[in-house]
Amino acid sequence: MKTKDQITQTMILISGLIISMLATVLKQYPIVMVIGLGIQIFATFKLFTITKNKYLIWSLASLMLSFAIVFLSGTFVPMMTTDMFTIIAILSNFLLITYVLIRMADVLLMVYASENAHNDFYKRFYQFLAISFTVMILVGSVGTFLEGFTIIRCLSQY
Repeated sequence: MKTKDQITQTMILISGLIISMLATVLKQYPIVMVIGLGIQIFATFKLFTITKNKYLIWSLASLMLSFAIVFLSGTFVPMMTTDMFTIIAILSNFLLITYVLIRMADVLLMVYASENAHNDFYKRFYQFLAISFTVMILVGSVGTFLEGFTIIRCLSQY
């Protein structure tokens, strides 16, 4: 029964991850991302209650912080009445923090999955995913930093 529950929660977690990825592609960031993160938080919490794994508690904390950031940036930033550049700069900073937190949660989940893999192929596959997500964090962080730097340069010319 325990293994069946773990498989079910892992499937729910993967669906949340797919929704979160779609949110980035669709550019409907706050609304879709809140739904995706909600699913991921629910499934991670259920997995933690089943397994009591230390990686899952850190992953859960990271996802909850991401959820709060996305929710707040989606709710309050559009209400601000400053010029467009400032809003873009604020949002890109929020989204960079969120991106890093979500990917860190994913890395922790992959480490957890590789530790609990049933055979060597899956162990290596999850380790590969953990490394891939780590590279994504580094590349995404540099890209968003350069984007933020460009926005600040544009602002300083006015």
